[in-house]
Amino acid sequence: MKKLLLTVFLLNPIFILYSEAEQPSFTYMEGGYSGLDRTGLEPGHGFILRGSYELSSYLYIDAHYEKIYDPFQLNGSTTNFDLTQEERSFGLGVKFPIGENTVFYLETDYEHYRDVFYISSNIASRLNISEGERSYDERGLSATAGIRTMLTDNTEFYTSYSFNDLGIDRGISSNFDEITFGGRYYLTDTIGVFTEYEYIKPKYNGLGIDNYKLGVSFRF
Repeated sequence: MKKLLLTVFLLNPIFILYSEAEQPSFTYMEGGYSGLDRTGLEPGHGFILRGSYELSSYLYIDAHYEKIYDPFQLNGSTTNFDLTQEERSFGLGVKFPIGENTVFYLETDYEHYRDVFYISSNIASRLNISEGERSYDERGLSATAGIRTMLTDNTEFYTSYSFNDLGIDRGISSNFDEITFGGRYYLTDTIGVFTEYEYIKPKYNGLGIDNYKLGVSFRF
């Protein structure tokens, strides 16, 4: 939570740059680095690709793919337990202008999480299980509410809250919340960079997860 508050503090000065600007574009593509920081585990590193496309003045579709390699140690052992996490989502959103340069939006997505991990012979012998690759899938839905605002013609700030309900296809609920803060700075009318902080709070154990993103954005 301290990192979340620090992010808000660091992003706050950009509001000083506020001036009249167009509304944020919901037709864009972006990609870049994505990193996870979880309590008691090694940091995870990977990439993200995402985008959306405006169907009308109020409707848009979105899609998202993220892959992170997340090695961690078992009970303080020097033996790594290798985990690859993949997240896929696509959905539909509706947006409502609430100012000349600010948009409030609601979004619902179908989510598919897939964990692929490899159990080495060392770990398998300690846990009395067979070695090899295993995979675990969770599917469900998410609901998001957020705000995007253009502070200047080339500077955007956004924030959102998401509720995720996974495992519904197996009759098991795996819920978590996501709070996001981010910004985009456009170097030209089309090309820009983005940075983002996301705080993930699973319901089952209460341990927070920090997710950092940095990449390139293209708006159309």
